[in-house]
Amino acid sequence: MNKRIEYIDIAKGIAIVLVVCSHTYAGPLIFPFSAFSIPLFFFCSGLTCTIKDNLYTSFKRKAVKLLKPYLFFNIILFICAQRCSLREVFGVFYSRYCIYPIEVTDNPRLLTVGNFPLWFLTCMTVSYFLFYIIIYNKRLQYYLVAIYLLATALLDKLPILLPWSIDTAFLMSVYMYIGFRLKDIPDIFCTFKPHPIIIISLAIYIMVLPYCNDIDISKRYYDPSYFIYIVSGISGSISALYISYLFSYTFIKKIFQQIGIHSLTIFCIEMPFIYFIETITRNSVFDQHPYLIGICATIVAIIGGYVISLIIHSNQILKKTIM
Repeated sequence: MNKRIEYIDIAKGIAIVLVVCSHTYAGPLIFPFSAFSIPLFFFCSGLTCTIKDNLYTSFKRKAVKLLKPYLFFNIILFICAQRCSLREVFGVFYSRYCIYPIEVTDNPRLLTVGNFPLWFLTCMTVSYFLFYIIIYNKRLQYYLVAIYLLATALLDKLPILLPWSIDTAFLMSVYMYIGFRLKDIPDIFCTFKPHPIIIISLAIYIMVLPYCNDIDISKRYYDPSYFIYIVSGISGSISALYISYLFSYTFIKKIFQQIGIHSLTIFCIEMPFIYFIETITRNSVFDQHPYLIGICATIVAIIGGYVISLIIHSNQILKKTIM
């Protein structure tokens, strides 16, 4: 079993708090961090990746680990919603929030039972495959990265969103590759004195942040452009990883570390908790304070997902079935 790296778990914890909050009424509060909240997960995956087997074996292991919870939590959310239309079943197989980019007016939603965050698992599955193609072809790595970036630009012009986030997975795999290559720099994150790369990354992120108007990778929505998203995603993730290391010396490190360890389950099951808080506060005195509702929903969703994850991991049969 791979030894857990504390600051990476903390980074995942920070990222999942940002992602959950973005799905609530308090979403606007995390705008300064939205450009890297999703890329950070892919960076962490690259940082923790080790090459042990051949491409097929490595990818099969990751695909099973990601797709088992994808299927399980989709079934659970269908049961909770007590509905299962043909369109919604198709949505599970297509694994996108909608068919067309967000700016299309008549755009039927596919993931409507609280399962829309689950696109992340299929996207990461495809991204791992593309990532492994890079790292298992050492002599062609830089060419493949260039091809992937070109593919990102070309696929951004498509009139539809491709299944399993194929159109955005090329970029996500590049984030993974950059995280993977950062391991070649000794202790880049594990030092109080920031590495020049971290200083440059933080400066770049601060400079491009005013241009990050609205970003939603699940709907292939880069505003103003995918280029800005690439720059902000890379610089923001590198900066966040260093900040996560600094967090490891604070009294709140255990909170974010535990949230990060259980981030996958929290990601999968967050929406029922958010819907619950939004429902019970509707038409109440809290209706005038949407940010407060959003913050409460975020806390409840994280605690709820964390408890469910503890239950799953406490039972070996259940853990083996789902994870």
